[in-house]
Amino acid sequence: MSILKGRSLIHLTSVAISISSLMIMLIFILLAALPLIFNVESWNILGLFLEIASGIFLELVFVAAILFVISTVISQVTSKL
Repeated sequence: MSILKGRSLIHLTSVAISISSLMIMLIFILLAALPLIFNVESWNILGLFLEIASGIFLELVFVAAILFVISTVISQVTSKL
C-alpha cells in the first residue's frame, strides 16, 4: 500500500466529507419534513419535539449543503486530470 501524499489525501478527505454531508442532508430533510407529512401533534412528547426541532433540522440542512459545496469544489480542484 502506498502512503497517501498531500494532494491525494486532501482529495480523499474532501470526497468523504462531501458524501457524509450528502447523507446528513438527506436525514435532516426527512426529519424536517416529518411534521409536514404527518400530524405529529397527536403524538406525545415525540410529536412536540419534532414540531419544535423541525426548524433546527432545516438549519442543519443549510449547513450540510454549504459543507457539501465547499468539499465538492475542493475535491474537483485536487482531482487529477
